[in-house]
Amino acid sequence: MNPKVKFAVNLLLVIGSVFFAYKIYASIRKPIEFNEIRKKRYEKIIDRLNLLRDLQIEYRKVNGSYANDFDALLAFADTGKIAIEERKDSSFMRYDKVYQTDVVVDTVIIRVLGYRSVREALLDGKGIKDVNELRYIPFTDRKEFKIAASSVERNGIVLPTFEVSAADTVIFEDLKEEYGQFISKEKALILGSLTEPIVSGNW
Repeated sequence: MNPKVKFAVNLLLVIGSVFFAYKIYASIRKPIEFNEIRKKRYEKIIDRLNLLRDLQIEYRKVNGSYANDFDALLAFADTGKIAIEERKDSSFMRYDKVYQTDVVVDTVIIRVLGYRSVREALLDGKGIKDVNELRYIPFTDRKEFKIAASSVERNGIVLPTFEVSAADTVIFEDLKEEYGQFISKEKALILGSLTEPIVSGNW
C-alpha cells in the first residue's frame, strides 16, 4: 500500500475513533450534567414552595381558608399580621355522667401576646425584597407558579385545600434544545393537593 494512502487511512481511523469516543462520552455526560442542573434548580424552587406553604398556613389561620390566587396571598404577605401566641398545657376536672365520677380533661390554653407583620415573621432574611417575586418560578423568565384552592369533606367536616405547582417543562424551558430528551412532560413539583387536606410536597 502506498505510504501516503496508508497514512491517510490511519489518520481517518484516528479521527473516527476520537469522534466516536467523544460521542460516547457526551452521551454519558449529558444526563449527569442535567441531573446536576435539576438538583440545583429543584433546591431553590422547593425553598420558594416551602415559603409559599408557610404563607398559606398563616393566611388560613386569619381567613379560615387558603388563598386561591397570588393577589390575595401576596397582599397578605405584604400587609398581614400574625398573632404571637403563648400555649400552655392545662387540665381540669369534669363530671362524667356515664361513670358518675369526676374525670381529668386535658386542654391547651392559648393566649395572644401581640402581633407581628408577616414580612417580619416569614420573609426577613429570605432575600425577598418585593413580595411579587414569590409568584415567579426561580430560573424562569417570570413564569408563575400555578396556584388554586378548594375544599374536601372528611367525616362530615369540610376542610380547605390548596395546591401550588411548577411543571418540569416550565422549570427547564430554557434547556429544551440541549437537554430536551431528559425533561419530563408529566413531572412537576407540587405542594399540597386540591383533593387531600395536606400541606406537604411531592419531593
